[in-house]
Amino acid sequence: GGHQLHKTTKENLKNYMQSLDYDILPRTTRDAVHTTFGLGYEHLWVDSMCIVQDDAKEMVEEVAKMPSIYSNALCTIAAKCSDSVEKGFLSRPKYTVFGFDARWASNRGRLSGSGKVHGIALNNYGQEPLEARGWALQERILSQRILDFGLRQLRWHCDGLQGGTFLTDGWTPVPEAVSHKPRSSGGYWEGIVEEYTKRRLTFPSDRAVAISGIAQALG
Repeated sequence: GGHQLHKTTKENLKNYMQSLDYDILPRTTRDAVHTTFGLGYEHLWVDSMCIVQDDAKEMVEEVAKMPSIYSNALCTIAAKCSDSVEKGFLSRPKYTVFGFDARWASNRGRLSGSGKVHGIALNNYGQEPLEARGWALQERILSQRILDFGLRQLRWHCDGLQGGTFLTDGWTPVPEAVSHKPRSSGGYWEGIVEEYTKRRLTFPSDRAVAISGIAQALG
């Protein structure tokens, strides 16, 4: 989101179709390339590189295709922890691991014990930068699979399930799985609209089109 120094334009389109210098790409794009190869794939969609940014006709046509791009993507990489294309997203999550001794007992004393309790203090707790962007909501709802690189942990979402793991030194990551799809459609659209109105867009004129894809997908 925001200003893109390296982007495809009418002027550089021919050169970009021949080759791209990896070293001059912004850090977030390089991290996305690294992640794609790490997953065993060779193709990556980056809006600013795959759409000619100063071609108004192409922009309108491609923006209309975004719902299809999200829903048909093998996996969407969400750089939730990055507020700039120059900052990247593959840094270590920001949290502190701590532990303390504790004793516990169940109701009526039927079960008791003691041991070491481990916890995680989340630094900079609050909203992830990507969660403030309007276009990211469409990406979140329409994508079949998502890898979330957040400030505090790596999470994944896959067609009805989501999981997460704290990547701590010396710990075995423990996954969690819960449903992230709504059990019913009642109130679902209203919730989406409410969430969408809280988010910002680089171009206010995109406000209608950035949610239209969700509306079409929900029928």
